Amino acid sequence: MKKTKSPPRNPEPTIIDEAGDVILIVSACKKERKFVVSSTILCLASQIFRALLDTSRFKGLELEKKTLQKDLESRFELRLEDDSLDAMETILNAIHLRGEDVPMDPPGEHVVEIATICEKYDLSAALLPWSPHWINVMPLEEGEANRLFVSWAFKCAAEFLKSSRKLVLECKVVGCGLYTPRGTNLKTVENIPQGISSK
Repeated sequence: MKKTKSPPRNPEPTIIDEAGDVILIVSACKKERKFVVSSTILCLASQIFRALLDTSRFKGLELEKKTLQKDLESRFELRLEDDSLDAMETILNAIHLRGEDVPMDPPGEHVVEIATICEKYDLSAALLPWSPHWINVMPLEEGEANRLFVSWAFKCAAEFLKSSRKLVLECKVVGCGLYTPRGTNLKTVENIPQGISSK
């Protein structure tokens, strides 16, 4: 019987920026991927990343020293946990202006994962060239609750207003709950903004 090979423990990093000075180690569900990226672009794209890579802090000082080294082993490593690996790769390609590697028509589930990371790291401004299109290509079967969350995370006011109005018109109040046409209680939808589902 042929034995299946187990995946390497230290997979080669995906090069997003050949001149990158940071290796992002992204892990989720016992899987891990590494991405070589630019700290300058991360800081411009997100205040959260700027705080994580602040040069006035210990880690930032370590980053400053390691950027003088060009080999991968010496580059500064930043660990990010519980983030979708594929969605993070899409985001990194987008903010590093690698448009040829950014999907224009990703599956609805992938858009939700991108939006989750966008909200977590405050990346809405950096993803503005792509986010309105991603919302518009989301399949109708994804439901207005997911579209509402995605438009909220991307800070697309027009799409958010459109989805929220549709939910108000289509949802039914049963007892203390607000239910979608599919019978889903909005309070049980994981990604729905709490300020909306509680009203």
